[in-house]
Amino acid sequence: LLVTKSNCLMKKYPNLMCGLNTERLWLQLLEEGAAIISSTNRKLSAVEIGMFNAEQCAAAAKYGFDVHGVDASPLNFKRSTKTLAFYDSEVQDRVTLYEGAAAG
Repeated sequence: LLVTKSNCLMKKYPNLMCGLNTERLWLQLLEEGAAIISSTNRKLSAVEIGMFNAEQCAAAAKYGFDVHGVDASPLNFKRSTKTLAFYDSEVQDRVTLYEGAAAG
């Protein structure tokens, strides 16, 4: 999701600083997803393409998402695997990492 001034989600996220704060948007999406998971017992998934270190994958897993992380770089994939090992098993069990390019 690319947030720019022309497509800003100000009506839904009034505290969002358009074009500047994608971290805040990510957190709001995680919180909204966690509320849906909690209130409906539905499973939600998140996909991260180009993970670098899997920190965003782990964050989504902490909020209850099933997460799929993809990175074409062997170095980034190795880094992501090591990073994920520091999290508890509940987070690790929700994350699946894939080494390779994301292609259709």
